[in-house]
Amino acid sequence: GSAVAVSEEIKAARAAWERGDGLCSAMLGEEIWEAVNWRRAIFLFSYINAQLARKEQGSGEGPSDDVFDESIRCFDLMLHAQGPIASDRDDPAIWQADSDGQHEEETARMFYHGVYSSSHLRGLKFLAELCFLKWEHKGKKRVDAEVAAVVNRKFVHVVRHIIPGAGWTADVEYDRVLQVEKALETTVYSQGLDVKPTPPAAGKGKTGDGAAQSGKKKKGSKKKEATARARAAGRAGADGPLP
Repeated sequence: GSAVAVSEEIKAARAAWERGDGLCSAMLGEEIWEAVNWRRAIFLFSYINAQLARKEQGSGEGPSDDVFDESIRCFDLMLHAQGPIASDRDDPAIWQADSDGQHEEETARMFYHGVYSSSHLRGLKFLAELCFLKWEHKGKKRVDAEVAAVVNRKFVHVVRHIIPGAGWTADVEYDRVLQVEKALETTVYSQGLDVKPTPPAAGKGKTGDGAAQSGKKKKGSKKKEATARARAAGRAGADGPLP
């Protein structure tokens, strides 16, 4: 059935990752590989913004395609340091206010999108901005517009639908989606993003901020801790250093 096909597809994606980028993650360890790519990506992100500022002042030509691509690649490697991300295979239309396909629980949805910690959510935020800037400043190509729309939609979806009220905001990213849609003459990427999720029933769905503090080591507690950290980081501000 379809479930078996999806399972086989996931296994194949994991095997391909282990033969490719996963080799570095295995050799260095996931945390070190994430940190290496984070540092390089942030450096290039800062360089790109400095070059764009110079261009606006009339004293430079702006960053090259290669610099944009390398920074985007580094953020992507950081986000995939633990393996393939399930939602990469999706039609973004299935990312709804109350569910992501078969996933309805907050932590499962976060992991489904590769958001294992506040660092990953920050990485996704920076990646969304970079993809938009590349489209905006490097010829407004259709392929770049589509990538920018999907990545910004994913960030808005995570913030508005999965962890609403956690302190993160996604208004800028939502406006980017609308801007790109206007250029593409479509509305498919923003559909549903302004829909508020259904408040969870008591004891269901949401992972409370103190859920990971239980003295018992229950199955899934690490996932709950990661979700709680992402929510706490949102309250503290999204631009802190990598933990």
